[in-house]
Amino acid sequence: MELRTEVPEADAVLIDTATIPGTGFSISSNNARDTGPLESRIGQVTNHVALENYIVFTTHLNKVFLYCCDFPLPDIDPPEPIELTAFYPEAPSDQPFEIRDLQGSFRSFAIFLSSGEVLLGSRAMLDAFHSGTYNPNVTEGNPAPESHPRIIPDLQYNSIISIAFGDHHFQALRSDGTIYAYGNDPKSCGALGLGFPEGTGPLRGLLTNHFSRDGTPGENIGRQVWFDPTMHAWIGEMKERAGMEDEAAARGQMILPARGRRQYAPAVKAVGDWFEKEGRRWEDGVVAEEGGMGGYFVLKVAAAGWHSAALVLVDEE
Repeated sequence: MELRTEVPEADAVLIDTATIPGTGFSISSNNARDTGPLESRIGQVTNHVALENYIVFTTHLNKVFLYCCDFPLPDIDPPEPIELTAFYPEAPSDQPFEIRDLQGSFRSFAIFLSSGEVLLGSRAMLDAFHSGTYNPNVTEGNPAPESHPRIIPDLQYNSIISIAFGDHHFQALRSDGTIYAYGNDPKSCGALGLGFPEGTGPLRGLLTNHFSRDGTPGENIGRQVWFDPTMHAWIGEMKERAGMEDEAAARGQMILPARGRRQYAPAVKAVGDWFEKEGRRWEDGVVAEEGGMGGYFVLKVAAAGWHSAALVLVDEE
C-alpha cells in the first residue's frame, strides 16, 4: 500500500508518497518472490479506509492494522503498522472470527464480521492504541480504555450491510432497505433525519441540549429514518393534538419542546420508543405482499460532516 499527500507550492503541487512497510504480500500463484517475516505476519491487504491522520486496513489473515500517516514520513526505518488486537475475541469461541468488510470515514470506522457482529472504532481509539504502542507508561497488557471497540447491541446480528459516518452521527443500512440513525444531531440541523426540536423531533425521541442545541435519541439508541409522507403527516397530526387537546396537554408539555428539560428525558424516550414501534409496523402488510420490500427501499446511504443522504427505491403503487 502506498500513501500519498499533496503539498502546494507557489507554482506547483509536490506529491509525497510512501509505502506502508509489510503490505506488499500477495497470495496469488504468480507471486514467486520471497517475503519477509513482516509481510508474512501482516498478510495480503483486503480492504482499507483513509481516516483523519490514519490508514486502517484488514488482511486475508483476518487481522486489522493501523498506520499513522503524519507527513513527511521518514525515509529510513519507517514505523511498522500496528495491529489492532482489541478487535479480536478475548476468549476462544466455536464461531470463527472472520472479517467481512471494513468501512469508515473521517474519525470513525466499522469492522463487519461474517457472524453478523459490527464493531465500531474511532479516532480516539486509534490515538490511544498508537500511543499505547510507543508510550512506555502504557503497557501492552493494560491499554488505554479508549482502545477497545464500541459495541452497540442494536447493530449486532441485524443484517447491517453499510454504515455511513458523519462528524457526530452515523446511519446504518440494513438488508431490508431500512436506515437507522445514531449519535448526535449537531445544532439540530437535521443530520439524523428524525425531525427538529420545534417540530416532531421530540416525538421521535430527540432530546435537545438547551445550550448547544445538539439533539440525540440517547446513547446507543437508533431510530428508523422515515421516507413515507403519510408517516410524517401522521406524526405531525399527533404532535398538533398533543399540544391542543386537554387530555393530552399536560403530557405534551413534558416533551414539546424537549429542550433543556433533562428531567423529562425518560418521558421523551418512552414516547420515542412508542412511535418507533408503531413506525416499524406501518408497512407490515405491504412488506409481506412484496416479498420483503416496502414502499421505500433504501439502496445506499451516505453521510459526511453534518449531512446525510440516501438513494431510495420508491414503489409509487
